[in-house]
Formats: sequence, C-alpha cells, structure tokens
Amino acid sequence: MRNTQHVIREMAIPVNPYVAGNPVGDSPAFVGRADVLREAGRVLRRSQDNAIVLYGQRRIGKTSILQHLAAQLPGEGPYRPVYFDLQDKADWPLGRVLGDLALTIAHALGQPDPDLGSNLEAIFRGEWLPDILDDLPDDCSLVLLFDEFDVLADPQGEQAAKAFFPYLRGLLASDPGRLQFVFVIGRNVDDLDSIALSLFKDTPYQHVSLLSREDTADLVRLSQANGTLRWPDEGVERVWQLTHGHPFLTQQLCSHVWERAYDEYKVRRTSEVRRTLPAISPQDVDTAVPDALEASRNALEWLWDGLPPAERVVASALAEAGPGPITQEGLESLLHESGVRVIIRELQNAPQLLQGWDLIEPANGGYHFRVEMLRRWLVDHKPLRRVQEELDRIEPVADSLYRAALGLYRWISLGLALAWVLTGWLGEKADCTGLVVALDGAGGGAGAVTLGVVGNMALIVVGIATSVALLSMAGGIGEFVMGVVAFVVAFNQGQSTAIVGEPRSGKTSLLLYLSAL
Repeated sequence: MRNTQHVIREMAIPVNPYVAGNPVGDSPAFVGRADVLREAGRVLRRSQDNAIVLYGQRRIGKTSILQHLAAQLPGEGPYRPVYFDLQDKADWPLGRVLGDLALTIAHALGQPDPDLGSNLEAIFRGEWLPDILDDLPDDCSLVLLFDEFDVLADPQGEQAAKAFFPYLRGLLASDPGRLQFVFVIGRNVDDLDSIALSLFKDTPYQHVSLLSREDTADLVRLSQANGTLRWPDEGVERVWQLTHGHPFLTQQLCSHVWERAYDEYKVRRTSEVRRTLPAISPQDVDTAVPDALEASRNALEWLWDGLPPAERVVASALAEAGPGPITQEGLESLLHESGVRVIIRELQNAPQLLQGWDLIEPANGGYHFRVEMLRRWLVDHKPLRRVQEELDRIEPVADSLYRAALGLYRWISLGLALAWVLTGWLGEKADCTGLVVALDGAGGGAGAVTLGVVGNMALIVVGIATSVALLSMAGGIGEFVMGVVAFVVAFNQGQSTAIVGEPRSGKTSLLLYLSAL
C-alpha cells in the first residue's frame, strides 16, 4: 500500500462499507439506477398503466431495486409498497401462494392475519383484497413488488402456468387505480412462454443493466466517503476495467480490496506513530481479484446456470479467445475446431443474445467480454472442453449401446450394426409400444434412426457419414467423420438425457439442435 499524508479519522472499528452478496436495498451501498427508478415512478403515476416489468441477468441488482422501492416509495407519493419473493414457489398450488401473499400484505400494512376460509381464491380477490384497498387512505395505492417472478414461468412449475397467471391477469384488471405491480424477472420478456407472455403483452418493461462509469466510481468510493480508504483515479479506473459496472462484482472486489488494505494497515500502525489513510493503487486492485472471484463462485455458478446451452458454448469460446475482440467468423472457426458446427439458429444468434444480457459487446467488427472478471472466471471454471463434456453427459446404458454398434460398424455395415443393437435391446423389453425407422446418412447429411419407444424412454441413433464408401475397409475408418451417436431421453420426466460418441464427433451440436426442438 502507498502511504499518503491523509490522516485517518479516529474510529473504534473501521467499517467496510461494501455489501458483497446480499441485496443492498435502502442502504448507502445502493448506488445509481436513476433510469430504472425514474421509469418505475413514471409508470406508477400514469393512470393508464398499473404495472411494469424489470428484467436483467442474475446478480445484476434487481432485488436491490425492489427493496429500494419498498423503502422509498412511501416518501415519494401515496404508495403502500409490499415486497413479495416468489423464489421456490413454482410448485406451490395457487391457494398456498395467495395465502402467503395475503399474510405478507397484512403484516406490511399492520393488519391482522387474514382468514380466507376454505374458498381461498374467491375470497382473496372478491372480499379480502377489496377490503384492504378500501382501508387505504384516499388516492393511495397498494404496490405489489414481485421478485423472481419468472420462476413461475418454469416449464416444470405447472401450478403457476395453469392457475396463477390467469388469476393474476384478473387482479391486474380488477382495480388499476388502487392496485399496482412491479414484476422482476431474470430473463428477457420475449423468452417467457406464451402463457406468461400474454400476461405482459401490454405492460411496459425496463432493462436493468450494468452501472454507468460515474455510478461505478461512486460505488467504489464508498470507503472514501466513510473515511476508511482513499481511491485515486487510477485505482477507480482499474476497478472499472475489471467489472465494467457489474454491481455484484464491483461490491465483491472492493470489499476484498478493503479487507486486504486494513489487514496491512493493522500491521503498519503498530510500528508507526502517525496513522495514514490507505490509498488504493491499480496493483492493489489486481491483487484482490483471485480472492474476489473465489468468493463469488456460487453466485457466478448461478448466473451460468441461467444461460441456455448455446449461450454457454459461445460464452466459453469467447472467454478462451482472450480479452480482445473476436469476429463472428473467428468465433465460428474456433467452435468448428472444437467440434461444434454452427449450423443452427441458436448458435448463430447466441452472440446477439449474450450482448442483450450485457455479457459481451461489439468491438472492432467483433465481440469481446464486457466484464473482464467474469471472462477470467469462465476461463478457469468453464473452459469450452469442460462445457462440452457437461452438455454431453454419458449414461452407461447409452454408452454401451454406442460401443457395441460402433464395433460392428467398423467391420460390416451400419444397417447390420443397428439391427444387432435393435434386436438385443428390444429383446429385453416386452413393453415396446412402437417402432419407427428412418435413415439418411449418405452424402454428408445428418440422419436419425428412432429404434423404438420403451416405457418412458426412447433411443435415437444419429450418424453423419461422408459417403457410403466409408463403410468399406478401403474408405478407412479414419475418414469416418462423425460416428454414431446414441441419444436417450426420458419423455415423462424430461430430465434424463445422454448423448454419446467419439471425441469431436458433433455431440454438442446435436444437443443444441435437440434443445432447440
């Protein structure tokens, strides 16, 4: 740390002002967001609108905005905000969601616990909620702040799709003058399914993005404002270069910078009479990056889990390409070298979608990562090879079928090999309900053979061959480009999937194609 002539203020215990990991809400650590707050206030004041959707990537600060609104709205107008978190409620029946929502509203407004009786859905909308609205002061509105709303749009959450969305549509229209909504979702509105999308078809929405350079500087200098650190411009600039205004990573990085600075300060003050305010250099910021990334791992894994398969592949490829820009052609070449064929819309559109989520941005005719810390984390924890392995998870039964078929394929023909596997597989299954065979594997085209449906599972073998001549020894097994891929899927659960094949045989491309279907 560089010594300065700035003298530290006397305090019993210096306070780290950065909040790393938790929502900052109505705290001094909440910085910026003037555009989002302005748009939310504009919508709430408009008589023709009673709802707004805030959307953005995970860990971008959406919950903090809702908590800030919950704290600030009563002082800005005739509003009674109520924050309600829908996380982990996708599988709840409608009655349970409404009961929890009623209890939350009652507690926020100082009302007694609700008694909604046995016909909860009808009483909530027809009696209890109107009574709550009638008890509000004149010209006052109840503002429901729904966090993690898109978890209800999960395909696995059938309760929400079948019951809650239609019910909520009725609430939106029931009393627009006194009942208003702010919805937060962790995906683009257009990515919602048709039922959820219909709920928001006439609703304005606002993107929650990265902080501006100015707001990032204000966030970095929180410790300067509370008199515990000094941030010269070059230190602030280095934080901006590494986080590009990502609020979570900025808080995390600055928190670790602060802790390291005071660990050194406590040692230094024992041998110095004069207490000086620690000043942060770019080198100090760089030194804190590894610890900040390690502490952020769970949060970044959660962000990663929110990306679709095609975006994961492209993000990993771009991260490995380095901090500089890479063109679309360069990206496709890199993917092709890794065995990924950019032949489907999802892969072709992935850069644009990643750009919409603030992960990459155009640069010099190509793309590069906006957040350097995130790029470094991907290089270390999500290299392209590992991402392909994760997507191409092998199940033993599928792999054994593939190996058996490939062994025979090398010596006789694909047709005999498939017949052998088909005979052995179906011979053990008495409940086979159907059999469909279709093959197109010549001339470099993709082919698929559906061997049959057994219970809740189906086996699909997909192969690509350069020519029929490859079936002969003269063609050479080394020229066999793609191999045979076995794909096993459990239709009822929609969970168990496996794709097997030789390395660089196009398994990832197949998975992306099937996920698109």
